[in-house]
Amino acid sequence: MTAKESASIALRVLETIFAIVVLGLGAGFLSNIDDNYARVSLSVGTSSLSSIYLLYVELWVPVVFSGNSPSVVLLICEVGFSVLYLTSWAVLAAIVPSNCTAFVDEIDASNGNANCHIIPALITFNILDFLFFTTTMILFLGYCYIPEVVDQGFLHSFRFSPFVWGCIFSEPDGRRGIFGKHRHTVATIQTNPQQPQQQPAPTTQNQEEILPVDEEAQIGDDEDEQKFVDSEEPEPVNDK
Repeated sequence: MTAKESASIALRVLETIFAIVVLGLGAGFLSNIDDNYARVSLSVGTSSLSSIYLLYVELWVPVVFSGNSPSVVLLICEVGFSVLYLTSWAVLAAIVPSNCTAFVDEIDASNGNANCHIIPALITFNILDFLFFTTTMILFLGYCYIPEVVDQGFLHSFRFSPFVWGCIFSEPDGRRGIFGKHRHTVATIQTNPQQPQQQPAPTTQNQEEILPVDEEAQIGDDEDEQKFVDSEEPEPVNDK
């Protein structure tokens, strides 16, 4: 298992756990007051939608789509849930005074003590989910979306692309990454050490350098042959 796979598993599992906790706490609060409280309902809706998204990246993409998904869908969800969890935290933190019991008593006096513990817990887990979704969003942008748009164009993000489990990091496919290094496939040729290597054929330059030597040798042979023929010829006889 690679470092990216380990990081993807850890981040997605923590996001899932915190989303379930927020959903349970919000549902418990609304059940106690037996009414709709918009600020808590926002946390419940955000955690419900994020749970569906996490099921998509954790189960649907690996099983149904064989690890492939359009990048633009992941981008919209990552950015959207980061904003929603931040908003859910802010609307609760903005209205909770130092005296939590007095605040929840205004909503439902009969369950004031129970709700007093739920609100701070909702605030804590909302901000934790915001931090984790922001982390996965930054990693996704740096390792997947921006390199894909730079290399393939914006329209390519609407097509299916391969991802490791969790859809935070793309499968290694040779694309360059902002946060990742360049990945190139280098083909190596293995030679048999027992097999003698063939000597390279002489180049044209070598042939040109050899030709003058051969011509000189040929000229020398012709001169030796001419001397031999001259020595064999008989001297002319003078008839008196």
